[in-house]
Amino acid sequence: MPPLDPRGKKAIITGGGSGIGLSFAKALYDNGCSVLLADLTLHASAQDWLQSIESQPSPKVRFHKTDVTDWRHLELAFDAFDKEFGGTPDIIVPGAGVYEPSSNSFWADLDSASHYKVFDVNILHPIKMSRIAIRRLRRGQKSGVIVHISSITAQIPSVVNPLYSVSKQAISQFVRCMAPLDGLAGIRVVAVAPGVVDTPLFRDSAKARQHIDMDNDFTLPPEEVVKAMMSLLTSSKYPSGTVLEIGDIGEWREVGLFNDPGPQGRSTLPRPKAKDAIKLVEQALKDDAGHGASDGPCYCLSCRKISGSTNTLNLLLPDDKFSITSGSTKHHTEMHESGKPLTIYFCGDCGTGIYKTHELFPQKVVVLAGTLDEADGLELAKPEVELWTKYRSSWLTGLDFAEQKEEF
Repeated sequence: MPPLDPRGKKAIITGGGSGIGLSFAKALYDNGCSVLLADLTLHASAQDWLQSIESQPSPKVRFHKTDVTDWRHLELAFDAFDKEFGGTPDIIVPGAGVYEPSSNSFWADLDSASHYKVFDVNILHPIKMSRIAIRRLRRGQKSGVIVHISSITAQIPSVVNPLYSVSKQAISQFVRCMAPLDGLAGIRVVAVAPGVVDTPLFRDSAKARQHIDMDNDFTLPPEEVVKAMMSLLTSSKYPSGTVLEIGDIGEWREVGLFNDPGPQGRSTLPRPKAKDAIKLVEQALKDDAGHGASDGPCYCLSCRKISGSTNTLNLLLPDDKFSITSGSTKHHTEMHESGKPLTIYFCGDCGTGIYKTHELFPQKVVVLAGTLDEADGLELAKPEVELWTKYRSSWLTGLDFAEQKEEF
């Protein structure tokens, strides 16, 4: 199909409530294109923008609440688009994405037993949305453009965030697989592959900031990625199947399938915090061997109540290496600040706290080190990390030999 002029066209963008999706929505609107923002919520900046343009009759921008992990929601988003704007969008952007770690991680085992959330959001949602879009474009006898968001991590294997790297590699390859659609059906499928972009995905995530220094590392402004996305729409230079890397301001290049030189530009350079991120992997491996990432003080509000003091001192152990040799326990379950249930086990006779279990530490028990009978019990519990330090009293100082974590 020929290059697409956004003026008078209509678009649907998942993840349009913030970040790259929101910035692209603004650019499309400024070029005369109506947009449906399909997202779970709107960032405050998105709300302000919608309020500022609500009196404008055309083009229109609307919000539709959408859970992209629910395929029924994706179909309903297209139905909402049809009701609001009429017909099928000319521009489809499966832009919603999550980073690793956030609420999911290969190393932290934070997902359910049956699937990884990062794959649901970053792989299955854009592929399914593409299929829905293709079907609806064909029924409407329309041409269109599907713009995916990949990443330089598709080319940079990372032991720290392997799920995210795999998810972006999957999108790049999917886009290449769809290259013939232009000739077959007049539907162009393309992608941008930016380096680290200054968006809420990174800036508002405490766990992501363990890997990225948003104040000192070079990050791309979202506007640079948007320029590249607009070029994919409007320029005949980029055929269907193009994966366009944005490595620096004004530095774009098409990523080759074979003999590609690899990512270029400042946003692709190694980051100083990468060494800190490797330490998190090393700690996870210690966990696997039975040496806990939770070995040390925890200042969460639940632990304050358990100890009747400022914190508990914990030892994280595999549950198959721990047993109660005499007597019996009782237990109490409460909702922890992490949003997951915490179960505290205590002596059925004297009421002394013994250990805890938590969904974030599967097949582990968190032993209260002070209850150990061995004289050197507390020596075994020399802290490697201090947890929930955001609740630590101001008159307490952190241990300089232990990692400091605001939460888990």
